Amino acid sequence: MMLLSATFELPLHHPVPIFGLVLLILLLAPMAFSRLKIPGIIGLIISGLLIGPHGFNILERGESVELFSTIGILYIMFLAGLELEMNEFLKNRVRSLVFGGLSFLIPFGSGILIGHGFLGFSLEAGFITGLMLASHTLVAYPIASRLGIQKNRVVMITVGGTILADSLVLVFLAVVEGFLSGEMSAVFWLRLIGSIAGFIAFVFLTYPRIGRWFFKNVENDQNTQFVFVLTMVFLAAFLAEVAGMEAIIGAFMSGLALNRLIPAQSALMSRLEFVGNSIFIPFFLISVGMMVDLRIFIENWTLVLIVGILTLAAVATKWLAAWITQLSFHFNSVQRNVMFGLSTARAAATIAVVLVGFEAGAVDAELVNATVAVILLTSLVGSVVTENAGRKLAAMEKRYEPEHPLDEDRILIPVANPATAGYLLDFAVAIRQPSSSYPIMALSVVKDDDTARKESRAQRHLLDEAMTHLRAMDVPAQALTRIDMNVSSGIVRAMKERAANELIIGWNERMSTRDFFFGSTLHQVLHQSFQMVYVLRQIQPLNTNEDLFIILNENARFEYGFVLWVDKMAAIARHLTATLHFIGDREGLEAVGNRLEALRNPAPVHFYDSILDKATEPVHRHADTNDLIILISAREGTLSYDDALDAYPKKLQQEFPDNNLLTIFPQQQHDQSRSDHGYPITSPPHFPKVNGLNKIWERITKNT
Repeated sequence: MMLLSATFELPLHHPVPIFGLVLLILLLAPMAFSRLKIPGIIGLIISGLLIGPHGFNILERGESVELFSTIGILYIMFLAGLELEMNEFLKNRVRSLVFGGLSFLIPFGSGILIGHGFLGFSLEAGFITGLMLASHTLVAYPIASRLGIQKNRVVMITVGGTILADSLVLVFLAVVEGFLSGEMSAVFWLRLIGSIAGFIAFVFLTYPRIGRWFFKNVENDQNTQFVFVLTMVFLAAFLAEVAGMEAIIGAFMSGLALNRLIPAQSALMSRLEFVGNSIFIPFFLISVGMMVDLRIFIENWTLVLIVGILTLAAVATKWLAAWITQLSFHFNSVQRNVMFGLSTARAAATIAVVLVGFEAGAVDAELVNATVAVILLTSLVGSVVTENAGRKLAAMEKRYEPEHPLDEDRILIPVANPATAGYLLDFAVAIRQPSSSYPIMALSVVKDDDTARKESRAQRHLLDEAMTHLRAMDVPAQALTRIDMNVSSGIVRAMKERAANELIIGWNERMSTRDFFFGSTLHQVLHQSFQMVYVLRQIQPLNTNEDLFIILNENARFEYGFVLWVDKMAAIARHLTATLHFIGDREGLEAVGNRLEALRNPAPVHFYDSILDKATEPVHRHADTNDLIILISAREGTLSYDDALDAYPKKLQQEFPDNNLLTIFPQQQHDQSRSDHGYPITSPPHFPKVNGLNKIWERITKNT
């Protein structure tokens, strides 16, 4: 009985009821507050206030809550860096610098004037107030992620600006701390600058190399990969603190450093987001509410006035920074409000600032309590604004779809080899349109003979693994089994029955005697189908590829499927955050440039003018073993077919034995008349004309 009594004594100390209560809140609070039209984030903060030591005192903000809260804020910053569309982020780096500079300078200057000039604080306390107003935390980022706008340029600008603003806050805080402790010397400045520079260099130089090595060698163990990534995050957070910065900066830097190695559509990303959004981030939001003590404000009306002034200043100065950024870069009011909402909330960095001032004797306990209230109020404002503006921005994005959207992806993958099935499935996810609702189809073809029943049962296990692999990435999947006289016939029959428009098969490095006389499975499939076919030779995980080198055959631009394969190259580049390198004749490169300009493709692009016989020379000069090499081939009898294409895959395999290789046979027009060989004759594709071809050609000749 005594044990039972201690278990339910308030505040709770036993880990089982503590964790059970928090899980119950995570389950019920968002649902309950959503009925009141209150964002779930606000519901969690209010729940923390109610159950915390200053509410009903059900939970105290002890070590366990602090631990999960710290993990939560680190997770928010890590996911912010991980989910950035790096190419788009780099394109908007000037805008991020402008917004980050404004969102630091305006609140910082206003805070000093208000604290020292209006509220009568000391000059040191005025500086602390300015830094407190200048900082902000991406508390509302999970809202942007849930609404699917995390890759929108204004969200990326805000994330970049947040890191700049918080970095400046924490650097200035280190300076103020050094001033208050009397350590302002040349040694102090050298140590501060050297440690920060060393930390940044270490993360961005070593993390990608360590990560690429790890994923190449432990690519099939998803649990180990998850633990590895978290280890890297917390190591970076620890090293950031050692360097004199906040741990949140280290978490964000680790997300940026690992960004290219963890694609958005991957099983690992799904696991990272699921754990963070389900447990750690909500825990952090609850802990923010637990810090608020409303009784202090009831007893001290002067403190209420200070909170009101500081909150008004905090909100107004961040709005002003967003408004000036809007005018500078011609954003609309919805985009401005998204930037404002994301950059308004305060949390970890703000607490760090005021606690440093309190421990140094520059501010009193009243300002600490006022800061906690400002954190709550600005988090509420930021969450509401982000929710409302984010919904409008998401609706605007849906309106701006391509003028001529492609047919929905219907991808078919014959799986037969357990060693390569995962690679083929990952590639399918890379080329698939994220908006597509049609499932990726995994196919097992069993020969119709006496062993068909037994073989069908054996293949079922492989199909089940394929379904698990795809569903782990939140991708719709469908398993198909066909019994046919031969594999090629079963594949073609399945493509027709399911109206598949893309086929992905593995690279066959050996040719049997039967293949020599009767043709390989690939040859037979190409002869009997018109869909686009990808032949993949993958010897390392796709996410470790850095650049794409695409070799065009002469007249590739005349193929009916030209636009489709160019779009797919852009899709792979986006998925991998990779650079595109196109190698081919001048006319073909101009056509590719036209299409990429029409797509407004954010990936960096390089062009190399070369004939097919010498197309591997630029690859040798610029590529390494971490790059994906792609050949745009052609079916026999089509306009772009050349005898040299038959032997080219073998040539690539010999010259680049350690690279992933891909051969693409473009889609043909189904209803056209056929040539004497029985293959469809293609006509030039229709793609939009875009001005600036001279600029494209300048880029081609510059790289030649």
